[in-house]
Amino acid sequence: MGLFAVKEEEEFLYTISHDLNEPLRSIKSFGTFLEEEYGDMVDERGRFYISRMLAAAERMGDMIDGLLELSRVGRDENMSEVDLNEILIEVCAEMDDFIDERNGSVRSSLLPIVVADRKEIKKLFANLIENAMKFNTGPNPRVRVESSRDEEGHTFVFEDNSIPIPAKDRERIFNVFERLHEREKYGGVGIGLAICRKIVECHGGRIWAEGGEEGNRICFTLPYR
Repeated sequence: MGLFAVKEEEEFLYTISHDLNEPLRSIKSFGTFLEEEYGDMVDERGRFYISRMLAAAERMGDMIDGLLELSRVGRDENMSEVDLNEILIEVCAEMDDFIDERNGSVRSSLLPIVVADRKEIKKLFANLIENAMKFNTGPNPRVRVESSRDEEGHTFVFEDNSIPIPAKDRERIFNVFERLHEREKYGGVGIGLAICRKIVECHGGRIWAEGGEEGNRICFTLPYR
């Protein structure tokens, strides 16, 4: 995709996300008003309809927020030397409660220093760890981070023991709003891996999924700068 096409996509995502928020606020406001002021005047089915409407509005708000976040990736490049060991430590510290609640663990080999946008690389790491922990039905979710290098750049692997992704779905999981599992069982709107892909591609790399020994391997590259 050319530079102008990328910019047009970013502007399109930002515009529709911003413009959809206005009618959504009205739906939420009037739905809440109906629930609070008229909830006692309708029967059980009516209250069910109102609650479903508010839940759908909340979900749509999450989707809009996700589109806004996606549109912001790559808008402001702040490249600097980034120690990925520090990034991983920061991410795990901020996700400490989330990981502990699941009795999970994150391990890593020594990671390199790269030239990248610190904020976006941190988001990339956080999304990959969150996905690995969230889509795991086992008692001890695990993530192992490895890196290697060749003449073209660095390759990173986030290997986990989560629910295996079928081979036929390993490409489409990086699409916007793509979900492989029931929304009621696993939260989110299906945009985390799309954000990961855009972050990696804005850094000149590529990202893909593979089958692991126990679960999945999300791999990505970062070229030398």
